[in-house]
Amino acid sequence: MAVFYDQISGQPGYFILGLYVHELGHCLNLQHSWQKNDSGAPLGPRNGHGDLSWMQYWNLYTAEDGSSGWDVFWSRFPFTFTANELAHLRHAFRYDIIPGGANWAAQGSAAYNTNDPALAAMGDPIADDSGLALTLSARPFAYGEPVTVEIKLARDGRDVTVHRDLSPKSEYLTIAITAPSGITRPFRPLARQCSGHGNDTLTTLTAEAPALYESAYLGAGADGQYFTDPGLYTVRALYTAPDGSRVVSPDLTIRIRLPLTGDDQDAGELLMGDQAGTLMALLGSDSPALQAGNDALAELSDRFPDHPLAIYSHLAQGANAGRHYQHIRDGRLHIRQPDTEDAVTQLTAAINASTGSGGLNDITLNAAMRRLATVHAKAGDRTAAGATLDRMVDHFRARHLPTHVLTTIQDQADATRRQIIPGDQNRPHKGRKRT
Repeated sequence: MAVFYDQISGQPGYFILGLYVHELGHCLNLQHSWQKNDSGAPLGPRNGHGDLSWMQYWNLYTAEDGSSGWDVFWSRFPFTFTANELAHLRHAFRYDIIPGGANWAAQGSAAYNTNDPALAAMGDPIADDSGLALTLSARPFAYGEPVTVEIKLARDGRDVTVHRDLSPKSEYLTIAITAPSGITRPFRPLARQCSGHGNDTLTTLTAEAPALYESAYLGAGADGQYFTDPGLYTVRALYTAPDGSRVVSPDLTIRIRLPLTGDDQDAGELLMGDQAGTLMALLGSDSPALQAGNDALAELSDRFPDHPLAIYSHLAQGANAGRHYQHIRDGRLHIRQPDTEDAVTQLTAAINASTGSGGLNDITLNAAMRRLATVHAKAGDRTAAGATLDRMVDHFRARHLPTHVLTTIQDQADATRRQIIPGDQNRPHKGRKRT
């Protein structure tokens, strides 16, 4: 497990201690307080949100008297695990507790008492009083093309408090993928992100801001590639709201097309290896363990420069070139500095090929343009950085997206501008009126 100290420095000591113990608990196969179920670790009061445990999300704690939140939790917390968590830590079978033993959340691991916990709650709910609607969308994909799905969580008639994070890397969203063979597997990301401890992790969906959006790369994860054969796949998602409500999306059918030409087949195969899939999930890496994947991405760009799939090799290689990379060799830390020239070339190629009718989906394109602006700023070209952010806003405004979506995009551009162009944060975009 990893805790990124620069993200928590300045917090109270008990908060920092709590994060370390919480994450170590996950290493020993303890689940969040509201995720435990059945005989392995029965849910505590108020569907687990009443547990005074290291494994609680402190801002989601609810006491017996109805009071809730961060301050209520920390004023009552005895700095321990619950009785059933302690029983697991002291008496669990070896492979149910050692890191890397039993599968995460599998039977016996202090979590769900089922062989397929990620799929156990995927059925249509008898009743849904959450006030939320979860939907997935995606276009057809070429053979080998990285599969990304757009996720939308919207209010359904009333204001609702939700988690900001809609990524399947979080603890709130589970995705199941059914292959043409009929076999269903849960999507397991390469790494999970446990980030729900602070009060700023929640937001409220209102009439003015009625929905959250996310783009999820599902092509590859901890189990390798998920879309290996042409045909029809079915994807379904389950979202767990702060109040414990579970919202299930309608099924989404995703078509993976047959390759039409030899070049389609060869280009697709270059993206179908497990290492190439890992690099797409990470958006690039210098790791020697992924050298074969990097070779495949480079071959795709060089051998098929005009093929639509080359967009994805440009995206991963450009994102990686634009950041520094640290590795340890001979007992010393070595840092590879960003190659901003290569990053600009690669990211620009991916973006230019995606501002028409094909290429990256809207959310991924948005992130790529903000990444390109950041690389320009690293290279000292603030003019190009600002122009890239302006281009991003103009592009999506021309798409005639809903007003609340355009507002979010403008806010994202402004936030990026504040981070990368000091002193330029108050300059209004030419298409935005300020009052």
